[in-house]
Amino acid sequence: MKCCKKLSIKDVNIENKRVLIRVDYNIPIDIQGSILDNSLIIASLPTIQYCIKNKAKSIILISHLDEPGGQPQKDLSLGPIANELNRLLGKIVQFIPNCVGYDVERICNVAKNGDIILLENLKFHPEEDVLLRKKINPKTLITENFRKYVNSLSNLADIFVNDAYSLSHNEYTSLVGLTIPVKVSGLLLKRELDVISLTLDNPKGPFVAIIG
Repeated sequence: MKCCKKLSIKDVNIENKRVLIRVDYNIPIDIQGSILDNSLIIASLPTIQYCIKNKAKSIILISHLDEPGGQPQKDLSLGPIANELNRLLGKIVQFIPNCVGYDVERICNVAKNGDIILLENLKFHPEEDVLLRKKINPKTLITENFRKYVNSLSNLADIFVNDAYSLSHNEYTSLVGLTIPVKVSGLLLKRELDVISLTLDNPKGPFVAIIG
């Protein structure tokens, strides 16, 4: 039996499609806005570059940073990450200072020719944590604002790509709550799942698992 089998971005046609990628850019940034460790950004590049090479219509990146408590905080903006992506990719990465709403949808839906857009910190909106809170407390209410949040993010793309392996155990709304019809793993997540599958399906002895 194969473990961790999941469709990857390589299993679907992304040409001329709007692609929404959930990445993990929860990285250290100092009070001057300087990135102290860009390893998670670098880890996300293969999937982004795959989308560029295979002619995605648009590439929308979403992430959270730290725990702002559902409120905007200037020092937790993803703006510096857009600048770092510009440098690493050698391409313009447009930064939008919000992640949902009419203006975000309008800008994203006119993007073309492989435009890359990074949206603002998802956790500036309390709705990102609603499903996680509901798992802990089933009495947590699903509000109209939550539905609007889900619908706005879902309206941005034809294909959803989860490339946030380190977050995939969490029930963040952007990971498990969107209604985009096609959902696949990114290249980073696929690589990690392949390693796990190889280890569990065909381990080479002697084999010891240390779980913490």
